[in-house]
Amino acid sequence: MTKDTIRLMASYNAYATKGMNEVLAKVPSELWEKNFGGFFGSIKDLCDHIYSGDFTWLKRLAGLRAFACAKDALLTKEQPKDTKPFATIPEYLAKRAELDTLIAAFAAEVTDEDLAASLTFKNWAGEMQSKNFGGLWLHLFNHDTHHRGMIAVYLDMAGIKNDFSNLIRVI
Repeated sequence: MTKDTIRLMASYNAYATKGMNEVLAKVPSELWEKNFGGFFGSIKDLCDHIYSGDFTWLKRLAGLRAFACAKDALLTKEQPKDTKPFATIPEYLAKRAELDTLIAAFAAEVTDEDLAASLTFKNWAGEMQSKNFGGLWLHLFNHDTHHRGMIAVYLDMAGIKNDFSNLIRVI
């Protein structure tokens, strides 16, 4: 894995999320909160989960070394595990754009040496873990892709055309 891989995946993540968000900006609020029956029942719940996961991982990843982007005001905030980061689609869109800008800035700072390092962090259960830093970045991107796919399924179920997840469009 190289820093170029992380930058490519950050570009893809931003591209796919932007495409998804262009669709979500047009959905009615009742669809945003409709329970489709999945583990994360609604589009809102999935967006909460993706955002919270990215936020948490960026805070953890910032612990490897003194990244300049780690001084961003967003990363100085706390988000308790069981809180919902936003209620409405416009609020989500604004917060997601802020987070995507930070992901891109962070990815731009990552070095090949960083990617080979191990990061020690506490998981949600408070247990210490040590994992490969580059692998954790891939986990972040894979997690987002998986859950954007679930949102695409919910949009399909609602009869809303969507096609925002093709990596080939950024390579």
